[in-house]
Amino acid sequence: MKQLVCEMCSSKELVKQDGVFVCQSHIIKYSIEEACGKVKNG
Repeated sequence: MKQLVCEMCSSKELVKQDGVFVCQSHIIKYSIEEACGKVKNG
């Protein structure tokens, strides 16, 4: 299964909020386009 991973902390706790994905560990935001480039096989 493919999973979003934060490039800053490797957290897999990203949630979609207000049209962007937000890392719950340190509140960095990724646009949908950015998030698509960060999908990893897990």
